[in-house]
Amino acid sequence: MKKLLYLVFILWSSNIFGQTKGTTIISDTTVNETWTTLSKNWKYQKGDNPTWANSTFNDSNWEVFSNWNLNMPDNKMAIADRNEIAWFRKRIMADSSVKDALVLNIYQLGASEIYLDGKLIHQLGSVNANRDSVVFMNPFIQILQLPISIGKEQVLAIRYVNAQYKFPISTATNGAIRLAVSTLSNANSADIVKNKSLAITQKIIANYHIATGLAILMFIIFLSFYLFFPSEKINGYFSLSNFLLICFTYGVIVAISTTGDDFWIRFFIDNCIIVSFLLALYCGYCILEHKIDTLFKISVFLLPIAVILFFFYDPNVIAPISGIIVLLLFLRVAVNSWKKNSTGSLIFLISNGILFTYWTFYLLDIFGLIQNNYLYQLIPFAFMINPIALSIYLGYAFGKRSQDLRLNLEKVQQLSKDKEQILSKQNETLEQQVKERTASLNESLNNLKSTQSQLIQSEKMASLGELTAGIAHEIQNPLNFVNNFSEV
Repeated sequence: MKKLLYLVFILWSSNIFGQTKGTTIISDTTVNETWTTLSKNWKYQKGDNPTWANSTFNDSNWEVFSNWNLNMPDNKMAIADRNEIAWFRKRIMADSSVKDALVLNIYQLGASEIYLDGKLIHQLGSVNANRDSVVFMNPFIQILQLPISIGKEQVLAIRYVNAQYKFPISTATNGAIRLAVSTLSNANSADIVKNKSLAITQKIIANYHIATGLAILMFIIFLSFYLFFPSEKINGYFSLSNFLLICFTYGVIVAISTTGDDFWIRFFIDNCIIVSFLLALYCGYCILEHKIDTLFKISVFLLPIAVILFFFYDPNVIAPISGIIVLLLFLRVAVNSWKKNSTGSLIFLISNGILFTYWTFYLLDIFGLIQNNYLYQLIPFAFMINPIALSIYLGYAFGKRSQDLRLNLEKVQQLSKDKEQILSKQNETLEQQVKERTASLNESLNNLKSTQSQLIQSEKMASLGELTAGIAHEIQNPLNFVNNFSEV
């Protein structure tokens, strides 16, 4: 991530210093409203000799050059290769117009000792001919005092060891070292014009804090969705993507703040962002109901290759290229899924179109084809565009499902009311039919009872008739006997 800021630094304009016999004159006009790179009238010598720091040393046979990167006078070949030491000297003088204290800001990929008239004023890391004893330090976000005397010509000498990062092996900076001077009031200002490098760095850090907060918020929300609705696995994948995004954004803050070799930090965070991009792409495939195709599998297969390339070339170049490949796949899926899901396709076309444009300009800036300082300030928000787009669509889909459920519930409720009315009418009809049937049954029962009574009465009369006939018969027999006897 320091390479990003390095690119910001090389865009600084080098203000014109007054020159008197090779002496750089620092006046109020040169440092009043800005930082000025000390790039004029330097002398250099490869090797190491402590006496080269003394103001009385005769450096007339040293080569003179003017360049922002002191280790690359011709902007092509480095003076000191890795683990080699070189000295740089120049004569400076602050005139009486300078009223504020002067300060230095140094960007370096190695370690250095800063001398003023032979006196060590700053030790930045540990300079040593033994590579194992070199301590790397890049104080690019620090303000260093420049205790210069007003009106006195002095010698500023730098003992520098090129101890740039072990990885990546190939780098465009090749052991850069740059010095800029300004006033203490400018160094403490938040104005980008007055305090360009540090103000931009602070702005970038602040934007990364905002991006980290957004990523944490999205991670908590969608992790909660996944925990409450485990069947919605896309929320789990998206929360994991946001977790890796948190690791990336916070890791960038740590990388910017550290003064040591941050390759392994950059290696970790660039891997996090690539995997986060792939997870976001997978979520896009799921949302747009697109089948996992060969191109997606190839992009996953290329991930280990990108990781290996981090050791050979700048991860801050490899990672954006990988990101552009993912964005192209996202755009392709969005176009192919337009008929199935026009809303989701539109959201992803817009977001990934913006990202593709941004990262294209970013790479053009890295390769020196364009120059735009605002690109670096917007980097944290560029990483958030796709996650925010996914969040918007997932929120839209959740709201749409909720609305559909509400409409279905209203339909069910209306249907229930209709059924209740029909059931009520049926109950009323049934009750009426029951009443009528009950009345009919009661009438039939009464008839049955009456018939039963009549039958009982008839049976009684029949029984009485039989009894009477029996009695008459029994009486008739004696009467016949009497009657016959009387006749005799």
